[in-house]
Amino acid sequence: MPRSTYIPVKSRTIGRGKHMDSVVLKKVLLFACSHRPCELEKVMGLKHGTAVRACAKVRELCLTQEKIGAMTPSQVAGLYYARKNAAKATTGQEKIMPDLTLLQEKWQMTRPQSSMPRERKLALTLQLIVEKYYFELPENVEQQTRGKVFLSESHVLRLWRTYRRQQVAPAYRVPHVPGKEAEYDFCGVKLRYYRGQ
Repeated sequence: MPRSTYIPVKSRTIGRGKHMDSVVLKKVLLFACSHRPCELEKVMGLKHGTAVRACAKVRELCLTQEKIGAMTPSQVAGLYYARKNAAKATTGQEKIMPDLTLLQEKWQMTRPQSSMPRERKLALTLQLIVEKYYFELPENVEQQTRGKVFLSESHVLRLWRTYRRQQVAPAYRVPHVPGKEAEYDFCGVKLRYYRGQ
């Protein structure tokens, strides 16, 4: 007898339009409310991209198990697929802006200084830092209960990328007049210098 979370192989990919299986979609979103994408892959046998999109959609639409359970499969499919309508509905709401300084500090703290592969694996990725210090931060969760809306993960990463580009370490730059003087740096064997007559 198959387990209760079993999904047939043909229905594991969440398609678009006529190919979307609304019953499977509702099961996946219910499971994604309290689990990570890797657990969706293991338990339900979903592909990695499908699992990541399902978890991102749950956060984007602020869905809970109670909200999804109260809807029919066709309503869930309509909400999941109506991307433009959902975006228009949240345009007037106030957004929860990320603390980019906090994200950058946590990334530098968890980033290993060594170049060893085993130590590099222990560092948190940008996506995990955004999930932990933006979506799961108690202050942001409290703001969500007041009616504010989270930004999408890709939007937060885009803002963070812009912030990191602005925080460039100062570099030594010396202005030179063309042809007036030159600087030479040598390493290794010293070169002999002869002054012509």
